[in-house]
Amino acid sequence: MAFGGNKARKGWEMRAFPLGIGKLSATKLASILALRAQVLDLMRNMASACFTQEPLAGTLASNDLNQRLLEVQRAKAGLNSVWRESARLRVKPALEEADDRYFRKLVGRLRHVDQEIIYHESRGDRPCFINIPQEIETAVTATEIEGLKQLASSGKAVAAFRAVALEGSRSGLTGNQVAILLHIHACVQKGHRPPEFGAKDEFVLQLHIDSRMLPTGQSTEAMALRTGVSFLLEDDQNKRYCRFLDISGAEPRSERIRIPLTLTPEIAKRLETTETGWASLILEISSRSVGVRLVAGKPKPEQPTVAERFVGRDFGYTNTICLSVLEAPAAVNLEEIRSSLEVLDTKEQSQKHLEGHRLPEGTIVLERHRFSGRPFMERIKVLCEGIDGYKSRIDLDDNTLDALKAELVKELGLEPGDMILPENKKASAKVCAFFQLLGRINDLKAARRVCYRKVASIKKCWFGYLSTQEVELAKKHGAAVVREDLTVEAIEKDSPSYKGRAFNKMLNNGSKGQYQRRAASKLLWNGIPEVVAPSWYTSRVCLKHSVIVAKQHRKGESIYLPCCGHHDHADEHAADTIAGLAFLVPKINGVPPSGPVCDTSTPAISVGSPVL
Repeated sequence: MAFGGNKARKGWEMRAFPLGIGKLSATKLASILALRAQVLDLMRNMASACFTQEPLAGTLASNDLNQRLLEVQRAKAGLNSVWRESARLRVKPALEEADDRYFRKLVGRLRHVDQEIIYHESRGDRPCFINIPQEIETAVTATEIEGLKQLASSGKAVAAFRAVALEGSRSGLTGNQVAILLHIHACVQKGHRPPEFGAKDEFVLQLHIDSRMLPTGQSTEAMALRTGVSFLLEDDQNKRYCRFLDISGAEPRSERIRIPLTLTPEIAKRLETTETGWASLILEISSRSVGVRLVAGKPKPEQPTVAERFVGRDFGYTNTICLSVLEAPAAVNLEEIRSSLEVLDTKEQSQKHLEGHRLPEGTIVLERHRFSGRPFMERIKVLCEGIDGYKSRIDLDDNTLDALKAELVKELGLEPGDMILPENKKASAKVCAFFQLLGRINDLKAARRVCYRKVASIKKCWFGYLSTQEVELAKKHGAAVVREDLTVEAIEKDSPSYKGRAFNKMLNNGSKGQYQRRAASKLLWNGIPEVVAPSWYTSRVCLKHSVIVAKQHRKGESIYLPCCGHHDHADEHAADTIAGLAFLVPKINGVPPSGPVCDTSTPAISVGSPVL
């Protein structure tokens, strides 16, 4: 299989590189989509048959789960055995993850049992808790809540849930505590469902290709693709392709499906850094298209333990990121830096640290880069306005549909929970209107999903571009990267820059984390160390003078530093600060160093986002 269980590759860094696909005929595409449908159908049957509805009552051991899945696999007729096995290998970890997630949710809710939520104003000052039943939320005591939180941390929470929910035991708990445990169990149980495969339009079925799915002569096709074909160009007539993937058909002994492949020079160059002795393939089938990825890897590169140069990254809104490269007078130990910054977990500690330390003499700003996010945010805003428009129309049509359904239930003599079937169209013209309206709602939802996918694609492309620039800058200077431990908050509704709930959701929820994960993965792949620093005061502190300037000196993107007597770009200054946090030294008798450390003599290279 693509990522395999080979011990020799344990701990490797893996990448799945996209290959080019030649033009597929309608018949060939239909055959591949039919394969997808059959595999998905088997995966759903496996998930349904082997799903544990109540994990507290006991879950299947790995071997027992495998045996049960094998029974379903053997019972499936009309599907090639290699694809049946691929389905089983996809379903098994999904079922195990569902059980693990069930237990994590139970313990997690118990650990945060006192988490409050805000309801509308009519509730006044009454406490509102997510994990405490409303009828006892005013009666439960702080002692009882603390006891539950200690139970969650003791490692005995799952046993307590099992005793209360399944055995009816109080297990030494008060009545309120038992009620809370039952409430949490009911909430988690309500959301516990079998894994879903292909439920959403954007679902992509990944099938790992091994030698049994290929002809004998293609058993090493993955390795052959890694070398010697980087010159290939796409050709709709398939005249210049010299590599084809002949995969097994959906049915046993059916004709193989031939997929023409290319490896672009760009991907070939990226493959040069991977291990030459191993590679594998993944077939990706969506509801509309087909793709193939070449999986390659390499042992984790060793990261340096010391560094003299640091790239500081400031993540923001108007400017998605600003990067600044600082050179220290001497190399510093990275592990010592991480240890000293980890303890600065409060705003007060950071302030004390910044006011008691300074940049060492001889620190140099080598480069500054500012990447404007205005076009990126504007494009997201336009798409989110479309999402909001679709949402409003869907809500209006849903209300009309509910009213029409209520009329039809009475007119057709149905029960409130009964479904209105297409066969009822003959009984009333209103039924035809009902299904027309339902179809329009489905079309609006499909259009809204298209907008969601566009937003995700734009974020992926922009963040991918930026993270690549960051990695290249670090490689150019042989530098470590210092980033903020930052929490990006949603833009408040009364703010002039507020652009709607959908915009907040699309841009703010996960964007910072998405970029951090993308950048961290590339840094790890290239052996570039990463240091996390606290984010407090980064745009308002002068590291030369160990002074935090007042808020009124920050105007938009500009910051005035009275201690230095000049203005600076706030985001670029923050990137300088973040990089400098890695090698601050204690102040000596409160005297700042000499030299123009905090002068903005190095202008930033401003880069706007490409047309998206």
